[in-house]
Amino acid sequence: MKKLAILALPLLALAQPAVAFQAEPAQETTMPIDAGAVDVPSQADTETILLDHIRILASDDYLGRKPGTEGGRMTVAYQVEKLKEYGFEPGWNGSFEQEVPFTAAMAPKLTVTAAGTEITSNDLLALQGNTDFADVELVTVASADDVDEGVDGKLLVFNDFSLARSLAQTAVAEGARGAIILAPAAMVEQFRPGATRERVSLKQAGDDAGGPNFIVVGPEAAEKLKTALGGELSGKVSGTYTATGRDFTSSNVIGKLPGSRPEAGAIVMLAHWDHTGECGAPDDEDRICNGAADNASGIAAMLETARRLAQGPQLERDVYILGTTAEEMGLLGARYFAENPPVPLAQIHAALNIDMISIAPEGKPLTVIGWKRTPLDASIEGVAASLGRTVEVGEESDLYVRRQDGWALMNRGVPSVLVSSSFGDKDILDAFMSTRYHRANDEIWEGFELGGAAEDVPVYVALMRHWATEALYSKPEGWAFEDGAGE
Repeated sequence: MKKLAILALPLLALAQPAVAFQAEPAQETTMPIDAGAVDVPSQADTETILLDHIRILASDDYLGRKPGTEGGRMTVAYQVEKLKEYGFEPGWNGSFEQEVPFTAAMAPKLTVTAAGTEITSNDLLALQGNTDFADVELVTVASADDVDEGVDGKLLVFNDFSLARSLAQTAVAEGARGAIILAPAAMVEQFRPGATRERVSLKQAGDDAGGPNFIVVGPEAAEKLKTALGGELSGKVSGTYTATGRDFTSSNVIGKLPGSRPEAGAIVMLAHWDHTGECGAPDDEDRICNGAADNASGIAAMLETARRLAQGPQLERDVYILGTTAEEMGLLGARYFAENPPVPLAQIHAALNIDMISIAPEGKPLTVIGWKRTPLDASIEGVAASLGRTVEVGEESDLYVRRQDGWALMNRGVPSVLVSSSFGDKDILDAFMSTRYHRANDEIWEGFELGGAAEDVPVYVALMRHWATEALYSKPEGWAFEDGAGE
């Protein structure tokens, strides 16, 4: 899962507009149909099946599953092999692979010019954006009252990161060029890993070009900037970025399980297969980020759900199984799929995302990322109840909604949710995020927990079968978010 914490980048969270989503009225029909699979494995056997997948995908042989690497290609091949074995058809123009083009650049070096003085510094970090700017006026923001139509085209200066985090969305919506965030030295170091890593975007999308500029300025750079501007952070500044880049390709994996009534549309189940490759300090003994929980576990659950769906009675709607690339780089594989779907998005009635599920033990409630944002809530509650499961939704539903691949489909008119017991216990989730998330120790550790994941798989099977049945569920005609045009 991609995390956007206060001190972790990318800073896209700052640039996203605030969007208020309203749920469409749920359909009244909530009775799920039988899962229908033959020889459904027991809880213990399901844990073993999931662990077998994870042992392979999270092994050192796969090198952290970074897109564009041999480990990434091995991961794609593994999924394709399994989908073929289960009886799926190629889901993308006769192929199981949807090639995704990327462009990558090392984090750009930034030079700021103020009153004719060029300023470079080790604590001057470009967080987002690489488009040069010239003679942009600085405006200091002390409260929400300072953000109005007057910030159009200007670069805002924040002395408080929490203030920047809460107001930058509004400022960009009002046309602000971006923001300069003044930060103490310790905070600069917290930002540095995210601000200096390689940046990847979809090649045809030009993600960085023309985007807002977010800049962290530490004490040394701030002093230089103030001196050049005569002692105050007011006036006009220019910025020049320099970076080296490369192009590469990776692949989404798309398998299709044809339905008996393809005219009824399609549904999608997705999970991201990628992880970060290497992590940690250069001299660390173990630098492979294996990503066992994030997200070899999600791929394992997706594949086992796919196997059971293919093993059972034919569904009405077509089912697409989607293993996305480059989620960790900004939901890029899912975005590419949304922009280049195998069928028109209007024909896709629901999408189920599976991410980072090997955390909670058996017996935890389900939670839903995307709750009250789609017409899927009633069917989720009905299916869960039929399997003796409960649904409890807390703040995580809002906290993570834009941080997972379902968002790429959700805001383009496809009802998308992440359903998982891993997000149902905040203490368990927080413990993982603070100790293993994006670290080399996210591997199969002693006590690696698959109880909740194995218990969730039957829920996924039942949900997919429910959504694939037209009489039980259909997306309301013309359904879209209030601000559904995009991010």
